[in-house]
Amino acid sequence: MRATTTAVLLAGGAGVRLGRGPKALLPFRGRPLIEHQVRVLLAGGCGVVVVVLGAGSAEVRTAARLGNADVVVNPRWELGMGSSYRCGVEAALGHDPGAVLVALVDQPGLNPAVVARVLAAGRPGRIAAAGYRRADGRLERGHPVWFDASLISETLAPQAPGTRREAAGASAAGAGRKQADSDSGARAFLAAHPHLVDVVDCSDLTDGRDIDTEADLILLD
Repeated sequence: MRATTTAVLLAGGAGVRLGRGPKALLPFRGRPLIEHQVRVLLAGGCGVVVVVLGAGSAEVRTAARLGNADVVVNPRWELGMGSSYRCGVEAALGHDPGAVLVALVDQPGLNPAVVARVLAAGRPGRIAAAGYRRADGRLERGHPVWFDASLISETLAPQAPGTRREAAGASAAGAGRKQADSDSGARAFLAAHPHLVDVVDCSDLTDGRDIDTEADLILLD
């Protein structure tokens, strides 16, 4: 599935909690973090990278060298990650991919080996997600997440009432109709369809942590 996978890199947030502007522009190895993520996704086997910008999009475009990435700007980025997810997936579908891989810009530990392993685990009609072991030994689903093209459009549709709740992040599924243009992205769909998700242990490659607070900036070192 490697050659037919289009990546969606979510980079539209303002980084309010961190207070340093868009996390896409955090310095990493001498360049904006977003540049590293685009290179990683391509090196890992994705054929196209769709970059979703939002807050500070003009600044990011000026500062970062995004090469041949398909850059789209989410005009509703203030609504949360879910709106950027919808924007990115719709753009990705325009490339007629066999699959879509969703990644986060604020996960500096992402590397080509993780991307390649998740892509290799992808199967028709299924979802593959990177998983990381926590202190208690539990394998927790994280990013990136690979969706077969036959499923990705379904993640944009409203979810029916009474979706099954899972342990981690389950409250995001909620009661009633939940759409991907909220702050949850595909979380509601994943929680409602756990039987479709293959969690791929990537703990030997990275820890899957992302940058949310000042304490997390050590991940950039």
